[in-house]
Amino acid sequence: MPDITIKVRGLEQVKKFISDLPRKVRGLATEAAAEYLIGDDRHGLKHYPSWKRLFRHDVYKDVYFTAKDGHKVYGFSSLRQLRKVAAIMNEKPPSEANRTFAYKNSWNVQGNGVKTVIYGTLPHEKWVDRFSKKIGWRSVSDIISTNYRGAIQAAERAIQKLFPK
Repeated sequence: MPDITIKVRGLEQVKKFISDLPRKVRGLATEAAAEYLIGDDRHGLKHYPSWKRLFRHDVYKDVYFTAKDGHKVYGFSSLRQLRKVAAIMNEKPPSEANRTFAYKNSWNVQGNGVKTVIYGTLPHEKWVDRFSKKIGWRSVSDIISTNYRGAIQAAERAIQKLFPK
């Protein structure tokens, strides 16, 4: 398991909610909140944004090189980079999403009770580059900070199942 440290906003509310619970249900609430934060195809860390085709010159407008004839070529820092990307595109044109779902399948829960830990096995999970942000990918801390209310609700539902009224 790689050593990744992420600062997350919104997790303090989840911690406070769980610490205010009676000791006997804290573990159940922690597990339910972790499962919610990992999510599925609709929300959480396993959610993929819809595929959209972007062009490098739209994303990297500030990166360019000047060709021999004097015009600027946007999206590439050199002719060598342009040729390399063109060669890759000729092998497999990006006509549709080429997704391996490795990111989605890398998120897991380890431990149980209050010692539950969410971890990812891919080394690049903590960064989202400029191109990925334009597509719709979000950083781990952004995903968790927008899903913490749902995690609290999932914990409340788990407790209510254990103690029905």
